Amino acid sequence: KKFIVVRAPTGSGKSALCTTISNYFSSLDKSSYLLCSRKFLQEQYMGDFYETYSNFWGKANYTCPLISASCSGCLADTATTPKGYMLFLRNNCTIQKIGDKCPYIQARKLASQADCSLLNIEAFLANSLQKLWSPREVLMIDEAHCLIDRAVAFFTVPLNDSWGNIPKVFREPSLSPKRFKTPCSTGKDYIAKLLIEYKGKEEEL
Repeated sequence: KKFIVVRAPTGSGKSALCTTISNYFSSLDKSSYLLCSRKFLQEQYMGDFYETYSNFWGKANYTCPLISASCSGCLADTATTPKGYMLFLRNNCTIQKIGDKCPYIQARKLASQADCSLLNIEAFLANSLQKLWSPREVLMIDEAHCLIDRAVAFFTVPLNDSWGNIPKVFREPSLSPKRFKTPCSTGKDYIAKLLIEYKGKEEEL
């Protein structure tokens, strides 16, 4: 792998450089991702280089035909299990293939199949967890200095005081996570042990 950082002032042609790289790899039958930190950057790329990229917005930018409102309020997301989620899509958002009535899912499908895909950091992270973005030869990040903060914010899980005293049933040895030799006395203890277990596995994750 090679990592290249380009630092240049606004208006110096970084967007044109990214697009040139995408077009170059596309000419070799290879694909690329371009991630943006802000919506207006995506709009800028699509305004100037719409012939190159297949754009994919976040859910809030698509309208759900079921509720006539933003897809960020998707009823399928209220399902408590992956099976329930797929069942909702099959019963409400499908004509022939799962989710083919959903504008968000269709836009995601087009972007995942395109040679050059343009999307925001959160959309990339969210769908990477489901392995919907296959590995590509090139990944470019516009305003990469924002990446760490955006990734941390995306994966942050707020905890309240109730995590200090989890129910007794979870402290029973038989129900404690099998990966640990001793039961977890609190939710914080459980998280601490997870962090220790996964320390040093950044590349794998």
